[in-house]
Amino acid sequence: MRTSPVPPSGASVARRVRGRAARTLVRRRLVAVDAAAAMLAWGVQLVVGVPADAGVGPFTATVLVVVAVCSLVGGVAVQDGYRSWLHVGGPENLARVLRAAAASVVAVLVTAEVSDVAVSPTRAVLGGCWSLLSVGAGRWLLSISTSRRRRRGAFVERSLLVGSGEAAYRFWRHVASRPDAGREVVGFVGAPRTAGASWDLPRLGAATEAPTVAAGCGLDGLVITPGALGADDLGAVIRQAHTRGLDVELVGGPVYVHPRRLSVTDVAHHPVLFVEPRRAGHLRDRAKRGFDLVTAGILLVVASPLMIAVAVAIVLDDGRPVFYRQRRVGKDRAPFRLWKFRTMQRGADRHEQHLRHRNERGRGPLFKIADDPRATRVGRMLRATSIDELPQLFNVLAGSMSLVGPRPALVAEEADFDTELQSRSRVKPGMTGLWQVEARDNPDFHAYRQLDLFYAENWSFALDVAVLVWTLPGLFRHGLAARRRPATSTRPVGSMVTHPGADARGRVTGVDENGSGMLPIDQTTFAGFGPR
Repeated sequence: MRTSPVPPSGASVARRVRGRAARTLVRRRLVAVDAAAAMLAWGVQLVVGVPADAGVGPFTATVLVVVAVCSLVGGVAVQDGYRSWLHVGGPENLARVLRAAAASVVAVLVTAEVSDVAVSPTRAVLGGCWSLLSVGAGRWLLSISTSRRRRRGAFVERSLLVGSGEAAYRFWRHVASRPDAGREVVGFVGAPRTAGASWDLPRLGAATEAPTVAAGCGLDGLVITPGALGADDLGAVIRQAHTRGLDVELVGGPVYVHPRRLSVTDVAHHPVLFVEPRRAGHLRDRAKRGFDLVTAGILLVVASPLMIAVAVAIVLDDGRPVFYRQRRVGKDRAPFRLWKFRTMQRGADRHEQHLRHRNERGRGPLFKIADDPRATRVGRMLRATSIDELPQLFNVLAGSMSLVGPRPALVAEEADFDTELQSRSRVKPGMTGLWQVEARDNPDFHAYRQLDLFYAENWSFALDVAVLVWTLPGLFRHGLAARRRPATSTRPVGSMVTHPGADARGRVTGVDENGSGMLPIDQTTFAGFGPR
């Protein structure tokens, strides 16, 4: 029996900004934010910042600003930056802005040269840098606003999934793991799913009924997966969907390949999806290594007073050692020692199993507790601000890590990865990466998997710079979230406090692997948990 999905929650205003209306509105906002931010940056640089005796009058400066803004907005548009309206922020979109900002610098210099106006390359490069930062800040604010609207049901594409095979499941799984992407799959049509992993989607009919079902449920479009329809039925369904005003999307490209590596061509009028090979070469690797060395060296010099202060604070709070070294998996699955500031009390690793029932990472090999009771007072602050990661700059200088890359996995975690996920090790692990800036607080392991594999398959210099820039607001947002959480107290060694989860003798207890049975943990051991 066919069931109708429940309409989205939210006010009528939220319903009016869905589908095509939402696309138009968000795209206009994106263009307006990019143009205003670029105009501000280039205006300050060329109008306000140019000395009066430089020979650049107000009219000429205004023309150069217009050229710069048009070049930046046009550069983003050429890269389809305004088509991916569902995800307005993020480092991948900022990478598009970086390329467009570089194009605007060239456009300003060429226009100045043709007009015989003296604009120094340094001033033009500074204008490009300021435009990158201002546009990035504007997009970050817009992404926050858009996310809030999406929680109320606005700016969300509600789609019907056509098909029930493995491709359909993977698409639904990916969308379900990224609620920030602005996409909601409300059901599927096709054969009943009898094999593979289960999913929480209602079956709403046969695949050939997709246009009728989607229109009847008030949805925005169809997502058709491979094998769901035959060639003749596929054409008929697409024609019927367009007649009813529905959007049609075909899913079938490689999962982790960047869209810019895909192009549609034809063979005798038959559409074919062409996949460009992944760019590789020693020159790119050497350029990345050089960027890592220079940037890490500068950051280490700038951060050295802070690192000295952190070391003193750790010693005063909980004694030595200051640093914590942990065995991680690096490039080509080679193990290395990762350096961090010690944030937990000594001996914590021996008792991690007793806290497994509190793991906030859900299913999967990752383990994380936001309010870990093993953390010291200083450690909680370091973890909230990610200052504990600064010693990894030594790993970057040593060559075992990069500034940007997949998260360095523990040896035990990596042993549980399948062959596909282990391929992430073809690039160096990083201090920050796509997963850290886009889904750090997302407990779904699929998001971790998808973002790390996407980076390993598609990394570029522009993406690395964008991730580094996007890391700053990400740290700010994570720090605010950590401050709102109630702190977990750390009791001194030998304290005997009875509380929920303690037995009659005052010993802290945990649950066993089956979720039942209390395992006593000596209080002195609990207070002596060590770093992670």
